[in-house]
Amino acid sequence: MRRVTAKAPINVALCKYWGKRDEDLVLPMNDSLSVSMQDITTTTTLTASEDLTFFIDGVRQNDEEHAKVRAFLTHFTTGEVKVEIRSHGAVPKGAGLASSAAGFAALGVAANAIFDAKLSGDALAAVVRRGSGSAVRSLHGGVVVWRDKGTVERVGVDVSKLRMVFVVLDARLKAMPSREAMRHTMKTSPMYQPFVERANEDVHAMLDALKRNEFTRVGAIMEANYEAMHRAMENAVPPVVYRTQTSHDVVGLVRTLRSQGLYAYATMDAGPNVKVLTNADDVKAVKHALEKAGHGRLLVSRMATEGAVIVDETAD
Repeated sequence: MRRVTAKAPINVALCKYWGKRDEDLVLPMNDSLSVSMQDITTTTTLTASEDLTFFIDGVRQNDEEHAKVRAFLTHFTTGEVKVEIRSHGAVPKGAGLASSAAGFAALGVAANAIFDAKLSGDALAAVVRRGSGSAVRSLHGGVVVWRDKGTVERVGVDVSKLRMVFVVLDARLKAMPSREAMRHTMKTSPMYQPFVERANEDVHAMLDALKRNEFTRVGAIMEANYEAMHRAMENAVPPVVYRTQTSHDVVGLVRTLRSQGLYAYATMDAGPNVKVLTNADDVKAVKHALEKAGHGRLLVSRMATEGAVIVDETAD
């Protein structure tokens, strides 16, 4: 029996993107920049089977999720889609922690192998982003820029001294999915277009800061960028509010730690959970302070140099 397992890194956007869906293709509205996590990944195994079955963390997914995955896999084969899919993630699904992006990156790489599709480079990226737009970033390690034209570029900068602390405050499925929140904000928020314009400027500034190893500037740009994204959503009508009081408490603590001389900057995706950018020297102190304050489940990661890869390919 043929079996393929692939692993993909969770990616964290230092500069966020806004996107829209054109039929089944996700189109970025602005440039964005992200970095992949070495120690926080999603692993997906595809096994030849009599039918399509799809499990995430041991839970069989509903018919809608099966239909979505079946449509995605038809891009890798003209035959019937008969595989068992088992995906396991280090972070909760649908909680604003980019689990879907890593999941589709791993699924795409595994499907490419098990169906012998032989897609590579831009062709593989074009298919993977049909599942989740930002999945193209999890195909790569290191720092990645996703351009508003849909192209993906890996940036040759050294981020090996950086660390990311995931503060998981609420693992429940979000009430409003990110895609729906984006559409609603685009239609109703006066802050949407200013965010898109500002985000492109932020990516340009972030690339310059990274190339100059100006990591204090990196953190400051990242914090301001996520704040602008959440303000755009919170100014929609009615508002889309993902930040909770506990989210604000964590961000407040991060700023206190920074005022005490630690390298610590916060960011948030479309969800209540917080990520803290720090470095190898300060990560233990930052983690200790978060634990002492009782703030959620903590996951710590180095920056990945490797993207989505096959980790096992067997035929019994």
